[in-house]
Amino acid sequence: MFKDNPYVVDAPHIRFYAGVPLRLDDVTVGTVCILDTEPHQLSERELQSLAYVSEHVSEYLALSLKHQQLMQEHSFIDDTPAALIKWRYNMALELQYVSANIQSLFHIPTDALREGSRAFEDFLDERGRKELNFLLSNHLAGVASSEAQFRILPPKGPERWVKLLSKSFYDPEGRLENIHAMLIDNTANRYFEKRLNEANQQMRLVLEASGLGTWDWNVPSDTNKVNQRWCELLGIDYANFDPSLYFWESLVHPADLKRVERELQQHMAGETPAFSTIYRMRHKNGYWVWIETYGRVVERSESGEAIRLTGTHRDITEKKEAELLDALGALFYAVQLDKARMDAETLMRHIRSDDMVARLGGEEFALILNGGTQAAAAAILEQIRQDIQQSVVRVDDHAINFTISIGALFIDNETAAYEDLEQAVLDHADKALYEAKKTGRNKIVWGE
Repeated sequence: MFKDNPYVVDAPHIRFYAGVPLRLDDVTVGTVCILDTEPHQLSERELQSLAYVSEHVSEYLALSLKHQQLMQEHSFIDDTPAALIKWRYNMALELQYVSANIQSLFHIPTDALREGSRAFEDFLDERGRKELNFLLSNHLAGVASSEAQFRILPPKGPERWVKLLSKSFYDPEGRLENIHAMLIDNTANRYFEKRLNEANQQMRLVLEASGLGTWDWNVPSDTNKVNQRWCELLGIDYANFDPSLYFWESLVHPADLKRVERELQQHMAGETPAFSTIYRMRHKNGYWVWIETYGRVVERSESGEAIRLTGTHRDITEKKEAELLDALGALFYAVQLDKARMDAETLMRHIRSDDMVARLGGEEFALILNGGTQAAAAAILEQIRQDIQQSVVRVDDHAINFTISIGALFIDNETAAYEDLEQAVLDHADKALYEAKKTGRNKIVWGE
């Protein structure tokens, strides 16, 4: 094998070779050998010694390679925005390593930590020391990974908020050997978190002061989150609130539900810029509350489907009642506004919370009575007619009496389900009204 080797054929004319493979990670990378120009015969003991030399050289090269890799890793870490700290456990935790960039990142003197003249905990406030000790005690108890956030108070430079991510390493018997931790500057995030929390707190205070209820509806999960005020508007116990859409629908007045659902679907389909509407909801005590809602889609899927909607609720019952008083007061032509409003208030006992009154213009008004039979509605209208007939308004010692002509139309539940019914109802009621005027006034005529 070696007889034609240049070192055998020519100078130095080698006549003896003995070698043992040199291996790294089970890969042969060379040999540890003995060469001589004189022939020799090695004993078994000498061959064993040569094998030992090869093993030691292999271990040295492996350690040297690992050290080189470790130095490269440390050099890489020193150029990153994260510092590395290692603790070794030997009956107690001892600082084993700290990356050089801890000084440039957090203004902590690296030499003082490495020499042991200062401990890492010396640069933390009381709360930070508690957080760190709790994290380290968790690792001692067997927790493999953990994290903590605390402030660093360097001897020079501004304080910094730090996020620490740690991992522990154990021997085969489960005893702690090392803890490695990465320190990341979290100051900017903490600043924005603080500003966001302050903004959220201000928003909560504004909403509380305004008396607005808020809602946040996740469409795919059918979960509606509301605030305390939303429940208070309807007398609902916040702890017993049902977040489903069905619960909200069950509280909406039946006469308003189809319209509100249609407006909601139109906005979710992107046909309107906002979901803005007014409707009635049932209070826990049984009466109806007028609610003004304003909301918008704030999140859509890639295909454009609405995923999340948020908005507000406002109780406008007092406003609606004031409008009702104004409308009833206008029935008496407002000759004496105070007197007319007082008279209108007496008529309020005939109008229920879920009824509606609106002025159509001039001396014409519309009154919608929700629920009940035609006979019940006729009784209410007759009582209103009689009260107006019996009322007296005095102007400069003159007494003025009024009468009212009423054109009425009864709509059953089946007919009420049709869309675009409003104009047809007004047309039929208007024909009945003119029939009442034509046939003598001060009467009720039912349309067909």
